[in-house]
Amino acid sequence: MIEKERRVPEIIMQLQALLRRIPEMEHGREKAASELNKRKAGFMGEQKLDYYLGFLDEKKYRIFHGLRLSNGKQFFQMDTFLLTKRFAMILEVKNWNGTIIFEPEFHQLIRIHNEKEEAFHDPISQAEHQSRQLKKWLSANGFRIYP
Repeated sequence: MIEKERRVPEIIMQLQALLRRIPEMEHGREKAASELNKRKAGFMGEQKLDYYLGFLDEKKYRIFHGLRLSNGKQFFQMDTFLLTKRFAMILEVKNWNGTIIFEPEFHQLIRIHNEKEEAFHDPISQAEHQSRQLKKWLSANGFRIYP
């Protein structure tokens, strides 16, 4: 059962509004358009995941999209959080093209696309950080820690 629906992220709506107001040749427009395209691709990846989540038994799974929780001093956010009676799962969604190389020693990921290399923060480290934050949140709020 979907407990929290997936919504278009606010940053996408903000970037779309910004681009409607920036003249075509204005400095910075290209950077805003590039950021919007990256955010839209990420959101599309999350939407693609929803198709597969639709096969889960609604009686056994609780699904929370874009769950944002406070650990007291700061917030942490999970793309999708799946909860059952037996376990909890954080799904960190990426929607990348090209060749992906994990560099565990440096906690980063390298993407090679159109002969261009780009470095990204390691999504495995990101999910591990979210897991630690979630365990703290569960403990602080009187919930049991799920595997």
